[in-house]
Amino acid sequence: GQLQRAALAAAILLQPRLIIADAGYSAGNSAPHVVDVDELQPTTWTGPLPPPVPANAPAYIIFTSGSTGTPKGVVMTHTAAMNTIEDVNQRLAGATPRTVLGLSKLSFDLSVYDVFGTFASGGRLVLPLESEAKDPSSWIELMRTWRVDTWNSVPALFQMLLAERVAAGLAPDEILGLVLLSGDLIARTLPAQAASHFPRAELVSLGGATEGGIWSIHHRMNGHTGGENIPYGSALSRQGMYVLDAFMNECPDGVRGRIHISGESLASGYFNDPETTERKFFFSAKQGRRLYDTGDIGS
Repeated sequence: GQLQRAALAAAILLQPRLIIADAGYSAGNSAPHVVDVDELQPTTWTGPLPPPVPANAPAYIIFTSGSTGTPKGVVMTHTAAMNTIEDVNQRLAGATPRTVLGLSKLSFDLSVYDVFGTFASGGRLVLPLESEAKDPSSWIELMRTWRVDTWNSVPALFQMLLAERVAAGLAPDEILGLVLLSGDLIARTLPAQAASHFPRAELVSLGGATEGGIWSIHHRMNGHTGGENIPYGSALSRQGMYVLDAFMNECPDGVRGRIHISGESLASGYFNDPETTERKFFFSAKQGRRLYDTGDIGS
């Protein structure tokens, strides 16, 4: 179902040379070639290595509606994606290969880190079956079986995990060492709740936009008492966050303005949409760099 719809959308919008799908997929004449994933066999490559892909070549396109409800294909280059992945791995994940539970759909940009961030560090990715994807009791079993030590999801899924542990009467567990939360508001009380279940885990809030390469900002949450809102944080390496007024001046602390992102993780633009690309991605003479206007308000 989901794979077939995604492949059909790709065939219509992206005009790919190849689609890998399951046996139930049919695109008619809309795709030049379809490979049945169930028929793929392991093989050994004996020919010459293919030429390296240019760093500024597109790595993936993820469609996001943002707050408008209109789908926009965000074109992310290899350099942009890897800038975020390498920084998060070096800054937060450490040198030890990790085991990550991948709960995000491949159409959601958190999955980009699940796949490429995990493999880039020599780690292991655990993917639940479709029947397990929304079942927190299955997550707990997978975490035990595969010794999952890294969690990456929206806050709601992590809250579901904690609620399931409470319902099951589970004792505190040392299994998790790193919890990455992003994509939505994080409750003030969540860090303390998490510490009571996973005392060894470091909790990190991450934020940004799909157009900014998964994440652009981070904040370590351990020790947060719940009395104050969780800060948005500080920019990741080779990225910048600006709160600007209508005249593109930086707002003083506490003054509201529009949040803009800069740096090496910015997307190249929107797929087949030069007008929106020009409006949202632009060079600012005052900041002396290319910016992306998130449309969000901050202070």
